Amino acid sequence: MILMYSDFNPNVSGEVDKILLDYLSKTSCCVYFIPAHSDLKRRQFEKVKANYEELGVFDVNYFDLGDEYDASAISKLKKSDVIHLGGGDPLNLLKMVRARNFEPVIKEFLQQNKCVVGVSAGAMILTQSLSHLKYDDEYKDAPKFPATLKLVDFEFCPHWSELSEENQANITKHAKANKIKLYACDDTSGLLISNSAIKTIGPVLEF
Repeated sequence: MILMYSDFNPNVSGEVDKILLDYLSKTSCCVYFIPAHSDLKRRQFEKVKANYEELGVFDVNYFDLGDEYDASAISKLKKSDVIHLGGGDPLNLLKMVRARNFEPVIKEFLQQNKCVVGVSAGAMILTQSLSHLKYDDEYKDAPKFPATLKLVDFEFCPHWSELSEENQANITKHAKANKIKLYACDDTSGLLISNSAIKTIGPVLEF
């Protein structure tokens, strides 16, 4: 299954966390966290680890697709229960996934009925495309968005309530004009994709 978060924070994302904990209750509760950028000082990892510990999950491990990539650790990762793709820059995360040929690992994980958690950027790279990012000031000058993993047939827009009204309007028009299926979530909500069925969690807008 795929579980998409706008933000992974037990104080905010509690309804999405319940889905994750229900799944983990039937497993050994082993999680591997993959950052969108090499987390050399483990700052993001420590925050994610602390959030999992708050949920009662203590076997949380770090796996880097960037500067500290260790191919020999993939065998351990494959035996885990959750691959957690972190937030940050979706373009950089996609670049690392491609460079390490990691897409087959994600697909194999899902074929084994395990869980891939995607948070913000981590969720976005799993989707149909990143086309709505052209309305994000950080990416508006990007010449071209790379192909995503296309594990689902929609786009995912996190942090919806934090976007300006102009950006919300532009993304809405973009989705409708191009007939793009798009789910917009604020930080309290998310999506569960299981057996090709999509379940919205919390307040979610669908275009």
